[in-house]
Parts: sequence; C-alpha cells; structure tokens
Amino acid sequence: TWKMADASGALSKAAVCTSEDLTPAEVKLAGLVPSTSKAIGGVSYARVTIDNPGNVWPVNDTGAKMNDVYIEYKIPASGIDLTVNEISFDCCSSGGSYMAWSAYYSTNEDFSNPEPICEMKTAPKVVLCSNSVGGSKDSSDALGLPVENGKSLYIRVYPAYKDTKENAGRTFIISNVAVKGLIQ
Repeated sequence: TWKMADASGALSKAAVCTSEDLTPAEVKLAGLVPSTSKAIGGVSYARVTIDNPGNVWPVNDTGAKMNDVYIEYKIPASGIDLTVNEISFDCCSSGGSYMAWSAYYSTNEDFSNPEPICEMKTAPKVVLCSNSVGGSKDSSDALGLPVENGKSLYIRVYPAYKDTKENAGRTFIISNVAVKGLIQ
C-alpha cells in the first residue's frame, strides 16, 4: 500500500507491506512533479502537477491520456510467486474540476499489452473517488493475475486536465494505492 503522503502531507513514495516476502519499489513520476499538499476533510494529501515551465497543462478537450505523463508503481515478485486479486486507489482533482485520469496494469517491463483498471473523464474538485479492479481472493471478480518469480507488476495512472485551453495551478491527488493478493 502506498499512502502517497507523509505526516505533513508531502509526497512520500515509500510503500508499506503486510508481508515481509514482498518489497515494492518506489513510485516513479514521468512528466509530473510534486506540488504542495492539500487538506481534505482534515487530512493532508500529496499532490502532483505537470512538469513543464509554469506547470501548465496542455489543451486536451477530451481528457485523453498523455503517454508520457504518468505515475508508475512497480511490485517485483522476487523469490516468490504472486497472485494479484485487487488493485485500488483514491484520487481527485485539486485547483480545478476538470481533471481526468486513466489507469492500467501490465506484467511487461516495457508496459506492453496493458489492461485497464479505470477511466475517469472528469472528477469533482477535492472529492476523493475510489477506483479499483478485482476483488477479494474469494470473490468471483478477483483478478487472479499471476506475477511469476522474477517478474513484476506495473501500474500506471495517467492524469490529464480536460479543457479547451491551457491551465496552470491544476494538481492531481492520488492516495491509498493498494495491491492485494496471495504470495506463494
């Protein structure tokens, strides 16, 4: 599980594992940079924004995914076999109401053949939305995704700002990223 914020609300890429057999890698930001934290309901959340001069989101009237702007999580299966049953996270827009996002997972290092987790074309400002794919190990909707020893699971979340003009001051909040499954 990645909470994504430390006690002060600053971006923290460290993960917490409930199994000592699994060591997740840190989070990778591509085309994004940390921003200041934002309080929602008394809790401080880390935020990211686009990485360019002035942090200006480009014109994107459909909210389409930008292939070079994402947050990536890597879960290596080193010395174990992993069966992933659920992937979940909470996220929202901050600074504007037109943040869109899409999320995918892949077991290929080059992120080829990704599978969708979710797609949100616009989200309410500072209202966390839950996103997930799969379910508990005993439910019929469990992913049952095998990640063999020596392989890794990659998750990418692609934020985009949906508007007919450029926008600065818009940020993306993501928290409570969780990967649940069984280790063998």
